[in-house]
Amino acid sequence: MKLYKQIWDELSVIDVSPYVEKKGGLSYLSWGHAIKILKSYYPHSNWTFSQKAEADGTVMVECMLTIQHDDEAAYQSMWLPVLDFKNKP
Repeated sequence: MKLYKQIWDELSVIDVSPYVEKKGGLSYLSWGHAIKILKSYYPHSNWTFSQKAEADGTVMVECMLTIQHDDEAAYQSMWLPVLDFKNKP
């Protein structure tokens, strides 16, 4: 659990406002910028993706992030819908 707190304490205070982009009325941090910041603190981080097609034709993608630091590892998983250019599933 110590690693989870360390990751939060280090990454949550980073000012990412210079990298925030806008699209369709939403503000977001691009994957590229997020990974660049993460890797600058935790270079042994990696991720995997899996997807699940729903009956209504939409698709959900899961990202499993692993942050390795010394002999500890922290894991986080998130499911997100695949969106079109209008930010619709």
